[in-house]
Amino acid sequence: MSAAIIQSLPSSSRDAARLAARLGIPFHEIAIHGFPDGEIRVTAAPASPVTIIYASLDRPNEKLIALAFAAEALRRGGAKRLVLLAPYLCYMRQDTAFHEGEAISQKVIGALLAGWFDRVVTVDAHLHRTPDIAAVFPGIASDNLSAMPAIAVALRKTGLDPATIVVGPDAESEPWVSDLASRLRLSHVVAQKIRRGDCLRRDQVPGPGIHCRASNFDRRRYRLLGRHHDSLRQCADDGRRDNDRRRRHARTVPGATLPRHDRGRHSLDPLHP
Repeated sequence: MSAAIIQSLPSSSRDAARLAARLGIPFHEIAIHGFPDGEIRVTAAPASPVTIIYASLDRPNEKLIALAFAAEALRRGGAKRLVLLAPYLCYMRQDTAFHEGEAISQKVIGALLAGWFDRVVTVDAHLHRTPDIAAVFPGIASDNLSAMPAIAVALRKTGLDPATIVVGPDAESEPWVSDLASRLRLSHVVAQKIRRGDCLRRDQVPGPGIHCRASNFDRRRYRLLGRHHDSLRQCADDGRRDNDRRRRHARTVPGATLPRHDRGRHSLDPLHP
């Protein structure tokens, strides 16, 4: 038996297998069988003393149930230390109750995962008013890693135009965007998000002469960072249509962090366009 092993939910198998190969440790996919009534049966591979479960927790509700079942099976199978590796960590935004009766999902999910795992590792979690991820997971180890160093390395290899602008989708992206821009010695700008309910209606890029329909913004190449890259891509497209077709078109390189279910694509490759 290997001292450590990676197991993953089916939705994360490709990336989990790549990580296991890089680490030189075994990999197995956790089997999930669905019944007609909506219940599931979860079957994990044999446990190792240290077992890492890889699960990106976008579209999280069914995945959380599967994680709970897998953790129970692996503990009972002999796992002494369970580590959750969740590149995307769900329900972190709701860190306070804005209206009477609202649940604070961050507290609930933090307590649940802390009860199932000995350590949680994630990447660039959405911690708005929470200063440190340790506050989310009482009594266990936790790590909130930054993807900015790896993204900077990948972008340097593409050959950056000095006029490149790093663009963030909203004010919450400012720490990541400014970090990346400083690593690449580039300018950056952050859009203002305007919502109508749960739907994003428009992103406006602030600053004199810089707007999604302004030719000054459209003429300059920019790199796009963030989970909401489609809205800014549309913003650039609108600008291109409004300006002379002979002008240089904007080029976007979004950092794809989640599967793009809306377009039938499932890609977590770094900087997938």
